[in-house]
Parts: sequence; structure tokens; C-alpha cells
Amino acid sequence: MNNIINSQSNILNKKAVLKLEKDIIKIMAISDTHLGCLQDRVDYLKYFYKYAEEFGVDIIIHCGDLTDGYLNYLDQIENLKYKTFDDQKEYVIDVYPESSIPTFIIAGNHDFSWQNKEGMDIIAEIVKVRKDLYYLGDTEGIIKLSNLKIGLIHGHKKIAQEIRKLKLSPDIVFKGHSHICMKRRTRYYSLLQVPCLVDYRYHPGMSNRESVLGVYIIDINVKYQEVLEDQLIKCSNDGAKRVLRL
Repeated sequence: MNNIINSQSNILNKKAVLKLEKDIIKIMAISDTHLGCLQDRVDYLKYFYKYAEEFGVDIIIHCGDLTDGYLNYLDQIENLKYKTFDDQKEYVIDVYPESSIPTFIIAGNHDFSWQNKEGMDIIAEIVKVRKDLYYLGDTEGIIKLSNLKIGLIHGHKKIAQEIRKLKLSPDIVFKGHSHICMKRRTRYYSLLQVPCLVDYRYHPGMSNRESVLGVYIIDINVKYQEVLEDQLIKCSNDGAKRVLRL
């Protein structure tokens, strides 16, 4: 795919500028893969990349928590199968699907935990090796396609506060972190909260029982900056390797 411009392997400036010679584009939105924990679902991740290639997806976006990180709370550490920075980094480099479709990533709080522990940005180190992945360098970022501005956010603050950090006013916003799916239209933008791709795990004191596994597939009219169709594809969350509603 040769229609990406301004696409250094480490973008790290919160903005990617793309040029696609088509009026309608198809995006697959994923989030919260938490790679490196016992409950990660690399099988689903690989399935959806294959699905994206077969059904003409133009861009894949990842809305944060690519890795499970290292957070010293509750039972998070006990749920890690890779407990060091290098082990998690190499695991992601090895298992993350390779594709001709560009993937744009922002960081999540779990990814940033490595900066607190090791003083290093794990996604920045991953994309040095994985040239097919593009990192927007923070918990928020913008992808520009002509006049269309797509915002990616991942954070604990109110959505309006996260969007203000983007500087540019987005037409469509994808949000990770919550492990739920939800969509709504405001006066200024369309918002889609992106589900996760990690099996449920119980953390005492945390309410993540409503986690939804799946991805969004979205058709967007670039010229008119509008969502034409969105499809939520949900996964089984009972441990079975199957996908629902294909």
C-alpha cells in the first residue's frame, strides 16, 4: 500500500496525514489487546487481520493498551505471562499480525506503565522493529484524510477533555480503555467506544464485568466526513475460539 504520506516508522507527533484515492474508506477499529497477559487473545487478533484483508479494510486503528504493561495493583502482575519490558516487547513483535494494511496506534495507561517502571516507551521500541506499525506517540492522536479528521483517544478523563487535547476538532472519534462498545452522535462529532480483545479477568474492586470482545468495521465518506455504516463484530467471551455475527 503506497498511499501513506508523512509516514515515518515512528510518527510520534500525534498526527498522521494519509492520501487515499477513494471517496469511501473502510476502517477496522480495535483496542485493549493487553498483549502479554494470560488472557490475551492473539487468535482473535490474527483472525480479524485476516478478515480485514479479505473484506477490503483500508486502515486499522488501535486505541491503546497494546500491551498489558506492569501495574503494581491488585492481581495484575499475577495475570502476566511476560513480566519484563523486553519479554513483552519481543512477544508483541513476534505475535502481532503483519499486514499490508497500515495500523495506527496510540498508547494506553497499561503501555505507559513501562515508562514509570523502566523509563522507556514500549510502543516506540516495538515500531522500531515493526515498520508496518505507526505510532502516534501518546494517548491521543489524529489521522487526517483530506478534510476528514479521525481522532483516537484512550484515557481516564471525560471524553470532552481528551478530545480537547487533540488540538484539531475531529469529525469522528474512536475511544479505547473502557472495554465496552457504544456509539453516539454529538453536534460536533461521531463517537465510537471500541471494545477490547482480551478475555474477562476479575480484579477485586474493579468493575469490568461488562467487557465486550470485538471490533468495529466502519465505512466513512471522506468528502462529507460522515459515517455511512458501522458494524460491531462481537467475539465469544466464554473461552471458545469463535466469532459471532459475521
